[in-house]
Amino acid sequence: MVKLRLAALLSIILGLLLSLSLPGDHARASTQSTRQELNDAAESIDAYWQSIFGSHDFDYSSPELAFEQGEFDAPCKGEAEFAAYCGEDETIYLDARQIDLVSKQAGELLPAVLLAHEWGHHLTMLLLPYDGSGVDLEWVDKEWEIEVLADCLSGVYIGELWYDDELQEGDVSDALAFMSAIGDPTHGTGDDRIVGFMHGFVEGFEGCDVLASS
Repeated sequence: MVKLRLAALLSIILGLLLSLSLPGDHARASTQSTRQELNDAAESIDAYWQSIFGSHDFDYSSPELAFEQGEFDAPCKGEAEFAAYCGEDETIYLDARQIDLVSKQAGELLPAVLLAHEWGHHLTMLLLPYDGSGVDLEWVDKEWEIEVLADCLSGVYIGELWYDDELQEGDVSDALAFMSAIGDPTHGTGDDRIVGFMHGFVEGFEGCDVLASS
């Protein structure tokens, strides 16, 4: 009986010791999980757009992914905090740790939405002159067209997931709430970003007004 009690006591102490190290371990495991989600989403997004481009006889190439923390070591310098696309090296830079933290507040679909948006910038570069001269969206101010077009192309992919019943209830509303919250003078207002996303979500590739220019 004494041995059993001692064993139980040791088990409790071990559990307490393990719990002390869980915050750091949980954070690392959570970041790794988000990184895997991003890799899985990348495979899905890549396959989807390869198919769409092929159906229109457009040339397609995949962007590279680079996982980094803090300031991105990219040829393109900007102020992006957790996700950015650089056309100079055709690479999407991702901070999985920051994305993981934000997704805890913004919903489980956020990693896919962010990645689909950055992928949208890559698609824009493949389809049109990336200086923005080929972008002409009637439903958004000129200065924000590049960013809102990426939102639209993101919406195309997320809409495909929705119509294929691959999303959970509330995923899309979480994504829209996030877009509304992060509107800014360089990316467009929250309303502009939602309008762009929903054009793609509802109308598909044709809703992003790039086919006539391609």
